[in-house]
Amino acid sequence: MTGPTTDLLHRSLLFFFVLFVVATTFSIALSQTALGVSLVLFIVICIKDRFQPFVSPLKWVWLFVGLYVFWLLLASLLGATPLRSILIAKEEWLFLIMPITVFLARDDRTRRLLVTAFAFGVGLISLYGILQAFTGMAWLKLVGGRFVNVPILDVQGNFNNCMTFGNYCVTAGCFLLGLGLSSDNQSGWRRRLYVVAGLLAIVTTALTLRRGAIAAAVVTLALFAVLHRSKKRWLLVALSAAIVATILTAPGLQWRFGEKAVKDLNTTNPSSRVYIWTRSLDIVKHHPVFGVGQGNFYDEYVSRLPADIPPERKLTHAHNDFINVAAIAGIPGALFLAGIWLAVLHLMWHAYRNKRFSPNDRAFCLAAFLGAVAFLITSLIEATFADEEVRQMLMFVWAIGLATVYKESERPTQTA
Repeated sequence: MTGPTTDLLHRSLLFFFVLFVVATTFSIALSQTALGVSLVLFIVICIKDRFQPFVSPLKWVWLFVGLYVFWLLLASLLGATPLRSILIAKEEWLFLIMPITVFLARDDRTRRLLVTAFAFGVGLISLYGILQAFTGMAWLKLVGGRFVNVPILDVQGNFNNCMTFGNYCVTAGCFLLGLGLSSDNQSGWRRRLYVVAGLLAIVTTALTLRRGAIAAAVVTLALFAVLHRSKKRWLLVALSAAIVATILTAPGLQWRFGEKAVKDLNTTNPSSRVYIWTRSLDIVKHHPVFGVGQGNFYDEYVSRLPADIPPERKLTHAHNDFINVAAIAGIPGALFLAGIWLAVLHLMWHAYRNKRFSPNDRAFCLAAFLGAVAFLITSLIEATFADEEVRQMLMFVWAIGLATVYKESERPTQTA
Protein backbone atom coordinates (compact mmCIF):
# COMPACT_ATOMS: atom_id res chain seq x y z
CA MET A 1 0.00 0.00 0.00
CA THR A 2 1.31 3.43 -0.92
CA GLY A 3 1.99 5.63 2.13
CA PRO A 4 1.34 9.36 2.51
CA THR A 5 5.04 10.23 2.06
CA THR A 6 5.23 8.34 -1.23
CA ASP A 7 1.97 9.94 -2.39
CA LEU A 8 3.41 13.37 -1.64
CA LEU A 9 6.59 12.55 -3.57
CA HIS A 10 4.60 11.40 -6.59
CA ARG A 11 2.34 14.45 -6.54
CA SER A 12 5.34 16.75 -6.16
CA LEU A 13 7.14 15.06 -9.04
CA LEU A 14 4.07 15.38 -11.23
CA PHE A 15 3.62 19.06 -10.34
CA PHE A 16 7.21 20.03 -11.14
CA PHE A 17 7.35 17.92 -14.28
CA VAL A 18 4.13 19.44 -15.62
CA LEU A 19 5.72 22.82 -14.91
CA PHE A 20 8.78 21.70 -16.87
CA VAL A 21 6.67 20.54 -19.83
CA VAL A 22 4.73 23.80 -20.04
CA ALA A 23 7.81 25.97 -19.44
CA THR A 24 9.66 24.41 -22.38
CA THR A 25 7.40 26.54 -24.59
CA PHE A 26 8.69 29.86 -23.28
CA SER A 27 11.57 29.70 -20.76
CA ILE A 28 14.76 27.62 -20.74
CA ALA A 29 15.60 28.88 -17.22
CA LEU A 30 12.24 27.98 -15.64
CA SER A 31 11.95 24.68 -17.49
CA GLN A 32 15.39 23.46 -16.43
CA THR A 33 14.89 24.62 -12.84
CA ALA A 34 11.67 22.58 -12.72
CA LEU A 35 13.48 19.69 -14.39
CA GLY A 36 16.23 19.79 -11.75
CA VAL A 37 13.69 19.54 -8.93
CA SER A 38 11.90 16.76 -10.82
CA LEU A 39 15.13 14.83 -11.18
CA VAL A 40 15.85 14.93 -7.44
CA LEU A 41 12.32 13.74 -6.64
CA PHE A 42 12.55 11.03 -9.31
CA ILE A 43 15.80 9.65 -7.87
CA VAL A 44 14.24 9.47 -4.40
CA ILE A 45 11.17 7.68 -5.80
CA CYS A 46 13.34 5.24 -7.77
CA ILE A 47 15.19 4.33 -4.57
CA LYS A 48 12.00 3.97 -2.52
CA ASP A 49 9.92 2.19 -5.17
CA ARG A 50 12.80 0.30 -6.83
CA PHE A 51 11.67 1.57 -10.19
CA GLN A 52 13.76 0.16 -13.04
CA PRO A 53 13.56 2.30 -16.22
CA PHE A 54 16.19 0.28 -18.08
CA VAL A 55 13.96 -2.61 -19.14
CA SER A 56 14.77 -4.98 -21.97
CA PRO A 57 12.55 -3.48 -24.72
CA LEU A 58 14.32 -0.13 -24.32
CA LYS A 59 17.82 -1.57 -23.87
CA TRP A 60 19.12 -0.43 -27.26
CA VAL A 61 18.02 3.15 -26.60
CA TRP A 62 19.79 3.26 -23.23
CA LEU A 63 22.84 1.45 -24.63
CA PHE A 64 23.35 3.97 -27.41
CA VAL A 65 22.64 6.89 -25.07
CA GLY A 66 25.28 5.55 -22.69
CA LEU A 67 27.81 5.04 -25.48
CA TYR A 68 27.12 8.49 -26.92
CA VAL A 69 27.54 10.28 -23.58
CA PHE A 70 30.62 8.24 -22.67
CA TRP A 71 32.32 8.95 -26.00
CA LEU A 72 31.41 12.64 -25.88
CA LEU A 73 32.96 12.96 -22.42
CA LEU A 74 36.02 10.97 -23.47
CA ALA A 75 36.47 13.15 -26.55
CA SER A 76 36.13 16.24 -24.37
CA LEU A 77 38.82 14.99 -21.96
CA LEU A 78 41.21 14.28 -24.83
CA GLY A 79 40.59 17.62 -26.56
CA ALA A 80 42.51 20.88 -26.29
CA THR A 81 40.31 22.31 -23.50
CA PRO A 82 39.17 19.37 -21.33
CA LEU A 83 37.72 21.34 -18.41
CA ARG A 84 35.75 23.75 -20.60
CA SER A 85 34.59 20.89 -22.83
CA ILE A 86 33.33 18.86 -19.86
CA LEU A 87 31.41 21.87 -18.56
CA ILE A 88 29.77 22.37 -21.98
CA ALA A 89 28.91 18.66 -22.17
CA LYS A 90 26.77 18.98 -19.04
CA GLU A 91 23.74 19.57 -21.27
CA GLU A 92 23.68 15.82 -21.89
CA TRP A 93 21.76 15.61 -18.62
CA LEU A 94 18.72 16.33 -20.78
CA PHE A 95 18.64 12.61 -21.62
CA LEU A 96 17.34 12.12 -18.05
CA ILE A 97 14.04 13.66 -19.18
CA MET A 98 13.32 10.35 -20.87
CA PRO A 99 13.22 8.00 -17.83
CA ILE A 100 11.22 10.57 -15.85
CA THR A 101 8.66 10.83 -18.65
CA VAL A 102 8.50 7.06 -19.08
CA PHE A 103 7.93 6.63 -15.34
CA LEU A 104 5.05 9.11 -15.28
CA ALA A 105 3.51 8.30 -18.67
CA ARG A 106 3.07 4.60 -17.87
CA ASP A 107 -0.19 5.69 -16.25
CA ASP A 108 -2.75 6.66 -18.88
CA ARG A 109 -4.27 9.49 -16.84
CA THR A 110 -0.89 11.00 -16.11
CA ARG A 111 0.12 10.71 -19.76
CA ARG A 112 -3.04 12.57 -20.79
CA LEU A 113 -2.33 15.26 -18.20
CA LEU A 114 1.25 15.75 -19.41
CA VAL A 115 0.31 15.98 -23.08
CA THR A 116 -2.72 18.18 -22.37
CA ALA A 117 -0.56 20.63 -20.38
CA PHE A 118 1.97 20.58 -23.22
CA ALA A 119 -0.77 21.29 -25.77
CA PHE A 120 -2.02 24.29 -23.79
CA GLY A 121 1.52 25.68 -23.62
CA VAL A 122 2.16 25.12 -27.34
CA GLY A 123 -1.19 26.65 -28.30
CA LEU A 124 -0.57 29.78 -26.24
CA ILE A 125 2.99 30.35 -27.44
CA SER A 126 1.85 29.76 -31.03
CA LEU A 127 -0.85 32.42 -30.66
CA TYR A 128 1.82 34.72 -29.26
CA GLY A 129 3.99 34.00 -32.30
CA ILE A 130 1.10 34.74 -34.66
CA LEU A 131 0.52 38.02 -32.81
CA GLN A 132 4.20 38.86 -33.27
CA ALA A 133 3.90 38.22 -37.01
CA PHE A 134 1.03 40.67 -37.41
CA THR A 135 2.32 43.39 -35.08
CA GLY A 136 6.09 43.18 -35.46
CA MET A 137 6.45 43.38 -31.68
CA ALA A 138 7.62 41.09 -28.90
CA TRP A 139 5.11 42.02 -26.24
CA LEU A 140 6.59 40.17 -23.28
CA LYS A 141 10.36 40.60 -23.59
CA LEU A 142 12.12 40.38 -20.23
CA VAL A 143 14.65 43.24 -20.09
CA GLY A 144 16.30 44.36 -16.85
CA GLY A 145 13.94 42.29 -14.72
CA ARG A 146 10.72 43.63 -16.25
CA PHE A 147 8.58 42.88 -19.28
CA VAL A 148 8.73 45.43 -22.11
CA ASN A 149 7.54 45.68 -25.70
CA VAL A 150 10.38 45.29 -28.22
CA PRO A 151 10.18 45.65 -32.03
CA ILE A 152 11.29 42.47 -33.82
CA LEU A 153 11.98 41.50 -37.42
CA ASP A 154 11.26 37.76 -37.12
CA VAL A 155 8.70 35.68 -35.25
CA GLN A 156 10.58 34.10 -32.34
CA GLY A 157 8.06 33.52 -29.56
CA ASN A 158 9.89 33.93 -26.28
CA PHE A 159 13.12 32.39 -27.59
CA ASN A 160 16.26 34.22 -28.65
CA ASN A 161 15.92 33.52 -32.38
CA CYS A 162 13.37 32.54 -34.97
CA MET A 163 15.19 29.36 -36.04
CA THR A 164 14.92 27.83 -32.58
CA PHE A 165 11.26 28.83 -32.40
CA GLY A 166 10.50 27.43 -35.86
CA ASN A 167 12.15 24.09 -35.06
CA TYR A 168 10.33 23.92 -31.74
CA CYS A 169 6.95 24.68 -33.31
CA VAL A 170 7.23 22.18 -36.16
CA THR A 171 8.25 19.34 -33.83
CA ALA A 172 5.52 20.13 -31.30
CA GLY A 173 2.94 20.82 -34.01
CA CYS A 174 3.48 17.53 -35.86
CA PHE A 175 3.37 15.61 -32.56
CA LEU A 176 0.11 17.22 -31.38
CA LEU A 177 -1.59 17.16 -34.77
CA GLY A 178 -0.62 13.52 -35.17
CA LEU A 179 -2.13 12.69 -31.79
CA GLY A 180 -5.30 14.71 -32.30
CA LEU A 181 -6.09 13.17 -35.68
CA SER A 182 -5.14 9.57 -34.93
CA SER A 183 -6.52 9.10 -31.40
CA ASP A 184 -10.20 8.18 -31.24
CA ASN A 185 -10.23 7.21 -27.57
CA GLN A 186 -9.44 10.65 -26.18
CA SER A 187 -12.33 12.82 -24.99
CA GLY A 188 -13.68 15.20 -27.62
CA TRP A 189 -12.28 18.37 -26.07
CA ARG A 190 -8.81 16.87 -25.76
CA ARG A 191 -8.74 15.82 -29.39
CA ARG A 192 -9.85 19.29 -30.42
CA LEU A 193 -7.20 20.84 -28.19
CA TYR A 194 -4.47 18.68 -29.73
CA VAL A 195 -5.61 19.46 -33.27
CA VAL A 196 -6.01 23.21 -32.68
CA ALA A 197 -2.69 23.53 -30.85
CA GLY A 198 -0.97 21.47 -33.55
CA LEU A 199 -2.46 23.56 -36.36
CA LEU A 200 -1.52 26.80 -34.61
CA ALA A 201 2.05 25.53 -34.20
CA ILE A 202 2.27 24.59 -37.90
CA VAL A 203 0.94 28.03 -38.92
CA THR A 204 3.48 29.66 -36.61
CA THR A 205 6.20 27.52 -38.18
CA ALA A 206 5.37 29.00 -41.57
CA LEU A 207 5.37 32.53 -40.13
CA THR A 208 8.95 32.11 -38.84
CA LEU A 209 10.03 31.84 -42.52
CA ARG A 210 12.62 29.18 -41.62
CA ARG A 211 13.18 26.87 -44.57
CA GLY A 212 14.21 23.81 -42.57
CA ALA A 213 11.20 23.97 -40.26
CA ILE A 214 8.77 24.63 -43.13
CA ALA A 215 10.22 21.80 -45.21
CA ALA A 216 9.96 19.51 -42.17
CA ALA A 217 6.28 20.43 -41.80
CA VAL A 218 5.50 19.63 -45.44
CA VAL A 219 7.38 16.31 -45.47
CA THR A 220 6.04 15.14 -42.10
CA LEU A 221 2.44 16.07 -42.90
CA ALA A 222 2.73 14.28 -46.25
CA LEU A 223 4.05 11.19 -44.44
CA PHE A 224 1.18 11.37 -41.97
CA ALA A 225 -1.31 11.60 -44.85
CA VAL A 226 0.15 8.41 -46.32
CA LEU A 227 -0.03 6.57 -42.99
CA HIS A 228 -3.45 7.87 -41.95
CA ARG A 229 -6.31 5.72 -43.20
CA SER A 230 -9.34 7.87 -42.54
CA LYS A 231 -10.95 10.80 -44.32
CA LYS A 232 -8.96 13.11 -42.06
CA ARG A 233 -5.99 12.57 -44.35
CA TRP A 234 -7.47 15.18 -46.68
CA LEU A 235 -7.00 17.79 -43.97
CA LEU A 236 -3.32 16.92 -43.99
CA VAL A 237 -3.16 17.08 -47.79
CA ALA A 238 -4.90 20.47 -47.74
CA LEU A 239 -2.57 21.77 -45.03
CA SER A 240 0.50 20.63 -46.94
CA ALA A 241 -0.85 22.20 -50.12
CA ALA A 242 -1.53 25.47 -48.29
CA ILE A 243 2.07 25.58 -47.03
CA VAL A 244 3.43 24.86 -50.52
CA ALA A 245 1.17 27.57 -51.98
CA THR A 246 2.47 29.99 -49.37
CA ILE A 247 6.03 29.15 -50.38
CA LEU A 248 5.20 29.77 -54.03
CA THR A 249 3.41 33.08 -53.47
CA ALA A 250 5.09 34.75 -50.47
CA PRO A 251 8.05 36.84 -51.73
CA GLY A 252 10.20 36.10 -48.67
CA LEU A 253 9.68 32.36 -48.96
CA GLN A 254 10.09 32.38 -52.74
CA TRP A 255 13.58 33.77 -52.24
CA ARG A 256 14.44 31.37 -49.42
CA PHE A 257 13.31 28.26 -51.30
CA GLY A 258 14.54 29.53 -54.66
CA GLU A 259 17.60 31.72 -54.99
CA LYS A 260 18.88 31.09 -51.46
CA ALA A 261 18.44 27.32 -51.81
CA VAL A 262 20.54 27.41 -54.99
CA LYS A 263 23.21 29.43 -53.20
CA ASP A 264 23.39 26.72 -50.54
CA LEU A 265 24.83 24.41 -53.20
CA ASN A 266 27.64 26.86 -53.97
CA THR A 267 31.02 25.54 -52.90
CA THR A 268 32.65 28.99 -52.68
CA ASN A 269 29.95 30.98 -50.84
CA PRO A 270 30.82 31.05 -47.10
CA SER A 271 27.13 31.15 -46.20
CA SER A 272 26.18 28.04 -48.20
CA ARG A 273 25.52 24.73 -46.49
CA VAL A 274 27.87 22.88 -48.87
CA TYR A 275 30.70 25.30 -48.00
CA ILE A 276 30.03 24.85 -44.26
CA TRP A 277 29.74 21.07 -44.49
CA THR A 278 32.89 20.74 -46.59
CA ARG A 279 35.01 22.56 -44.03
CA SER A 280 33.32 20.78 -41.14
CA LEU A 281 34.04 17.42 -42.74
CA ASP A 282 37.66 18.49 -43.09
CA ILE A 283 37.70 18.81 -39.29
CA VAL A 284 36.34 15.26 -39.10
CA LYS A 285 38.99 14.09 -41.58
CA HIS A 286 41.79 15.39 -39.36
CA HIS A 287 40.15 14.27 -36.07
CA PRO A 288 38.22 11.13 -37.07
CA VAL A 289 38.20 9.19 -33.78
CA PHE A 290 37.71 11.68 -30.95
CA GLY A 291 36.93 14.93 -32.78
CA VAL A 292 38.07 18.24 -31.31
CA GLY A 293 36.01 18.19 -28.11
CA GLN A 294 33.03 20.28 -27.03
CA GLY A 295 33.49 24.03 -27.49
CA ASN A 296 36.43 23.74 -29.89
CA PHE A 297 34.54 23.65 -33.19
CA TYR A 298 34.71 27.43 -33.63
CA ASP A 299 38.51 27.67 -33.57
CA GLU A 300 38.94 24.67 -35.86
CA TYR A 301 36.37 25.98 -38.32
CA VAL A 302 37.77 29.52 -38.39
CA SER A 303 41.25 28.14 -39.08
CA ARG A 304 39.88 26.76 -42.36
CA LEU A 305 38.41 30.08 -43.53
CA PRO A 306 39.97 32.93 -45.53
CA ALA A 307 41.49 35.66 -43.37
CA ASP A 308 39.01 38.30 -44.59
CA ILE A 309 35.88 36.29 -43.75
CA PRO A 310 33.17 38.41 -42.03
CA PRO A 311 32.49 37.64 -38.35
CA GLU A 312 28.97 36.33 -38.98
CA ARG A 313 30.45 33.50 -41.11
CA LYS A 314 32.59 32.23 -38.24
CA LEU A 315 30.37 29.46 -36.91
CA THR A 316 30.12 27.47 -33.69
CA HIS A 317 28.48 24.41 -35.25
CA ALA A 318 28.29 22.55 -38.56
CA HIS A 319 24.61 23.19 -39.45
CA ASN A 320 24.02 19.42 -39.42
CA ASP A 321 23.68 17.39 -36.23
CA PHE A 322 25.60 14.33 -37.39
CA ILE A 323 28.47 16.26 -38.98
CA ASN A 324 28.57 18.51 -35.92
CA VAL A 325 28.85 15.55 -33.52
CA ALA A 326 31.44 13.90 -35.79
CA ALA A 327 33.50 17.11 -35.59
CA ILE A 328 33.39 17.39 -31.78
CA ALA A 329 33.31 13.68 -30.84
CA GLY A 330 34.63 11.86 -33.88
CA ILE A 331 32.94 9.40 -36.22
CA PRO A 332 32.12 6.98 -33.34
CA GLY A 333 30.20 9.77 -31.59
CA ALA A 334 28.16 10.44 -34.73
CA LEU A 335 27.47 6.71 -35.13
CA PHE A 336 26.28 6.46 -31.52
CA LEU A 337 23.94 9.42 -32.11
CA ALA A 338 22.61 7.70 -35.24
CA GLY A 339 22.14 4.56 -33.13
CA ILE A 340 19.98 6.46 -30.63
CA TRP A 341 17.81 7.78 -33.45
CA LEU A 342 17.45 4.38 -35.12
CA ALA A 343 16.58 2.65 -31.83
CA VAL A 344 13.94 5.25 -30.89
CA LEU A 345 12.32 5.39 -34.33
CA HIS A 346 12.37 1.59 -34.65
CA LEU A 347 10.62 1.08 -31.31
CA MET A 348 7.95 3.73 -31.95
CA TRP A 349 7.29 2.54 -35.50
CA HIS A 350 6.88 -1.11 -34.51
CA ALA A 351 4.73 -0.22 -31.50
CA TYR A 352 2.48 1.83 -33.81
CA ARG A 353 2.21 -1.13 -36.20
CA ASN A 354 1.71 -3.72 -33.44
CA LYS A 355 -1.95 -4.73 -33.15
CA ARG A 356 -1.40 -6.01 -29.59
CA PHE A 357 -1.19 -2.42 -28.40
CA SER A 358 -4.39 -0.50 -27.79
CA PRO A 359 -5.45 2.03 -30.47
CA ASN A 360 -4.79 4.81 -27.98
CA ASP A 361 -1.24 3.60 -27.24
CA ARG A 362 -0.56 3.25 -30.95
CA ALA A 363 -1.78 6.81 -31.53
CA PHE A 364 0.72 8.13 -28.98
CA CYS A 365 3.51 6.16 -30.69
CA LEU A 366 2.56 7.50 -34.12
CA ALA A 367 2.40 11.06 -32.81
CA ALA A 368 5.82 10.77 -31.17
CA PHE A 369 7.20 9.22 -34.36
CA LEU A 370 5.91 12.14 -36.44
CA GLY A 371 7.31 14.72 -34.02
CA ALA A 372 10.68 12.94 -34.11
CA VAL A 373 10.70 12.86 -37.92
CA ALA A 374 10.01 16.61 -38.07
CA PHE A 375 12.89 17.29 -35.68
CA LEU A 376 15.21 14.94 -37.61
CA ILE A 377 14.54 16.77 -40.88
CA THR A 378 15.46 20.12 -39.34
CA SER A 379 18.63 18.59 -37.90
CA LEU A 380 19.92 17.79 -41.37
CA ILE A 381 20.51 21.48 -42.11
CA GLU A 382 20.83 22.79 -38.54
CA ALA A 383 22.47 21.59 -35.32
CA THR A 384 19.04 21.26 -33.70
CA PHE A 385 20.20 18.58 -31.26
CA ALA A 386 22.64 21.11 -29.81
CA ASP A 387 19.80 23.59 -29.23
CA GLU A 388 18.67 22.97 -25.64
CA GLU A 389 15.25 24.62 -26.01
CA VAL A 390 14.21 22.23 -28.78
CA ARG A 391 16.15 19.20 -27.61
CA GLN A 392 14.58 19.06 -24.14
CA MET A 393 11.17 19.02 -25.77
CA LEU A 394 12.30 16.23 -28.14
CA MET A 395 13.33 14.10 -25.14
CA PHE A 396 9.78 14.47 -23.79
CA VAL A 397 8.20 13.60 -27.16
CA TRP A 398 10.47 10.57 -27.60
CA ALA A 399 9.64 9.28 -24.13
CA ILE A 400 5.88 9.70 -24.56
CA GLY A 401 6.15 7.16 -27.39
CA LEU A 402 8.61 4.92 -25.53
CA ALA A 403 6.35 4.82 -22.46
CA THR A 404 3.98 2.62 -24.48
CA VAL A 405 6.78 0.12 -25.06
CA TYR A 406 7.64 0.20 -21.35
CA LYS A 407 4.00 -0.43 -20.42
CA GLU A 408 4.01 -3.52 -22.60
CA SER A 409 7.11 -4.84 -20.77
CA GLU A 410 5.22 -4.53 -17.46
CA ARG A 411 2.17 -6.45 -18.64
CA PRO A 412 3.34 -10.03 -17.83
CA THR A 413 4.30 -8.92 -14.31
CA GLN A 414 0.91 -7.31 -13.78
CA THR A 415 -1.04 -10.37 -14.96
CA ALA A 416 1.06 -12.99 -13.20
